[in-house]
Formats: sequence, C-alpha cells, structure tokens
Amino acid sequence: MIATNVHHGTSYMIGTPPPVRTVELRPGAEASFELSYGDVQGPDTPCVTATSIQITPPGDTGFVVVSVPGHYVRSFQPCGDLILTAVYAGTGRASS
Repeated sequence: MIATNVHHGTSYMIGTPPPVRTVELRPGAEASFELSYGDVQGPDTPCVTATSIQITPPGDTGFVVVSVPGHYVRSFQPCGDLILTAVYAGTGRASS
C-alpha cells in the first residue's frame, strides 16, 4: 500500500475535468478517468512503483482494483497527492 492523498478535480496536468454524471455502459464498452500524481517524496525517500490502483466510488465503502497498463508500470510511482477526474464513457482524454 502506498500512502497518497486523493483529490477530485483539476490539476495543471488534467485541466478541466469532465462533469460528474452517471455512466452507463453496454457490455464490452469501456470507461476511463484521468489521473495526475506527485512523484517526488524527498531526497532520501524514493516513491514506490505501483502496479494497480484501488478505486472507491463516491458514497461507497467497497473498492475495485484496476491494473496499471503494462507499458506504464515502470513509470507509475505515485506518492503524495493523487488527483483524478470523474469516470466518463469511452477512452482517450476528456479534459481540455
């Protein structure tokens, strides 16, 4: 487990996030969210590589585990703040 502080909304990397709304998907369809994170903890304390993320939906106490895509695993080293947008239908960037 990596200690992080989760925030919902914008950051200099995300821009304007998609609006919060209920997302309904047909079987086989995909949903996405955008994620920005700090990767500097301190000079003698490197961040740890993460291979998955636990996501808890708003108003829920349970979570789902989402694997980090293979080509990102080596560089996904979050520590400190984690900023994410609402989930949106489809793939690609939703923010402007």
